[in-house]
Amino acid sequence: MCPVWAYFTWAIVRREDQTRYKQLGDLRGETICWTRGSSYRDTLYNAGLNFGEASESADDDSALRMLLAGRCRAMLMSLDTGQPKKARAILGPRLDGLGLVAQPVERRYVHFAVGASSTWIKTIEQIDKVVGRHRKELERLQIQ
Repeated sequence: MCPVWAYFTWAIVRREDQTRYKQLGDLRGETICWTRGSSYRDTLYNAGLNFGEASESADDDSALRMLLAGRCRAMLMSLDTGQPKKARAILGPRLDGLGLVAQPVERRYVHFAVGASSTWIKTIEQIDKVVGRHRKELERLQIQ
């Protein structure tokens, strides 16, 4: 089945740390910031990483301020693009003094699924065909 959507987790670091942190493993033992209620703790655990501490904030902008203030080494944020140039464009001036790691630290794909005997199976199969045929257009739409 084709995924209907994808999202990408980026590590955002202070600009002077961009060369030091290039991938998720480089953050081992560091304090990480993220927005309360996110599943980033699972992301780090599934990657086999022990991180120093987690510092949760009410929203993404608060986590970015924590990063700028030095309360954490990196902030994790999910965006609809896996392309650094487009990710920087989405974040815009919120990245002042900050930078992205070179590539997303995680990719997650969203799928629709139903039981084999569900009355929705034919609908899901049709959605899958449409998504498959129009993948390029959907990708173009999600990054604008």
